[in-house]
Amino acid sequence: MIGTKRLQSWLTIAIAVLLISIAPASALAQSHPKRIVYNPPDRKGTPPSGNQTGSRGNCPKTEIPLLGLGGTSGYKLTISESPILWFYIPYTSDRAKSGEFELQSESGKTVYQTVISLPNSPKIVPVRLDRTLQPNRQYRWYLAINCSSQPSVAGIASEEYVTGLIERILPATELERQLKMARSPLERLHIYAQNGIWYDTLTELARLHLAQPTWELTWKDFLADAGLDRIANATIDNSNLSITANSPQ
Repeated sequence: MIGTKRLQSWLTIAIAVLLISIAPASALAQSHPKRIVYNPPDRKGTPPSGNQTGSRGNCPKTEIPLLGLGGTSGYKLTISESPILWFYIPYTSDRAKSGEFELQSESGKTVYQTVISLPNSPKIVPVRLDRTLQPNRQYRWYLAINCSSQPSVAGIASEEYVTGLIERILPATELERQLKMARSPLERLHIYAQNGIWYDTLTELARLHLAQPTWELTWKDFLADAGLDRIANATIDNSNLSITANSPQ
């Protein structure tokens, strides 16, 4: 009888220890955001993993080059009138002279141009378009970094640049209905991703990641899926980005 009671006591203690060890992991699993799966509208789309044509020129070599986060086939759509574009800038003000962003129409006409402030360390930098994009028209953007004291050539204030595409589309009736019914940033994020709205997916996820540290793994996985894993740990410059800590649930 004493042996039976002692066995029951040990079993009770063992079960309690097991529950204590499992509970934190379960809570963490439930609170961790789901993986965001991006669905390119063009199944043969090219991930934006440094595939933009460009030139390094006389700029010093960096471990990770200047990159545009998007702008390739399947990764160029937005439904925002004045969207945010994203770039990884490896140059700081002590290594480069200046930066410049330029947007061109399909005919090659410059429709928007602005100076880019270089970060104090290599960062992922948002560039907000201060103009309205016309729907169903494709634009080409350039981000250029001037690394030398030589004057700019042909309007490009740089020795190094990347280029890519952006196109604003009008949401179909069903997509518009889904977005209006979305009850949280998380729902809206999934809708953007499932419909191949690249720039808006990236911006919404960046905001959530900056507002809530629990989104860090989701952000890294999303970049890795797009072939951008080498900048997954890079700091995001939020100086030009409005951040609200809305609940993703």
